[in-house]
Amino acid sequence: MIAAAVIPINMLLTSAGMLRIGLSASLMSLGALDFGLIVDSAVIIVENALRRIGERQQATGRVLSKAERTETVAAAAREMIRPSLYGQAIIILVYVPLLSFQGVEGRMFVPMAVTVMVALVCAFVLSVALVPAAIALWLSRHVDHTENRIIATASKRVFSRAAPRNWHPI
Repeated sequence: MIAAAVIPINMLLTSAGMLRIGLSASLMSLGALDFGLIVDSAVIIVENALRRIGERQQATGRVLSKAERTETVAAAAREMIRPSLYGQAIIILVYVPLLSFQGVEGRMFVPMAVTVMVALVCAFVLSVALVPAAIALWLSRHVDHTENRIIATASKRVFSRAAPRNWHPI
């Protein structure tokens, strides 16, 4: 739920950014937004924070206090900031050449590129600021770090097959 909450909040922030810049909300610019791109950083941070909390709860044998949760989530978020930032920066850099378009192409694609860039920057800020705080405050119960049955079965079947002796990946 925390990762999913990033989508509507990000859309509000993106709309405010578009209004501030003076971009119109055309079908082309808003249609280019991919919710997977928007929520990607938040999902990465949520997964790492849940893993870290689960491991720490298992090590201590109890539910973590608020201070311990905050410390654990902050460490997990710090661990994932750099990979998340690099991923977002690469996607933003893909859109930079579109800003050089002029004429009809510029009127069509520049607002789309700027909208996607604003949305990605807002998504990164939310995933670094809002998501860890929400996890640390709202996740107060025991966290089990286990695989569900489907993943466990698939992992067992894939990794149980031994590669032939002379097999090389190249």
